[in-house]
Amino acid sequence: MDRLLEISILIGSIFSCSRCHPSETSTAKGFSFQDNKYPATVKYNNPQTGCTATYLLDLEVKNCMVVQINFPNGGHLDNDHIKATRLGKKGYAKVSGEENKTYLVRTNLQKKRALIGLT
Repeated sequence: MDRLLEISILIGSIFSCSRCHPSETSTAKGFSFQDNKYPATVKYNNPQTGCTATYLLDLEVKNCMVVQINFPNGGHLDNDHIKATRLGKKGYAKVSGEENKTYLVRTNLQKKRALIGLT
């Protein structure tokens, strides 16, 4: 009976985590995005001005959602400027900003894992 309970808890924790993203323990190429800051490539687009740019920035993630984009100078875009957006299974998201601005974000965890041979 205790073994059945352990298995039920293990399965429940795997499925609850994989609702956001696959757990690192469940797939070799999966990622688990816990509440934390993550390095990311951010492609910015402002359709009103035609301005586009790509930056290496930090994302703040809470409950598998991008909630803030941080700039190196201490500035940031938070819920006053962007809509919280769920990260996809591979660390991608299209974040909508004010005035139709968009931020295509990709966590750089894949690159780090590739460098140390984990992919």
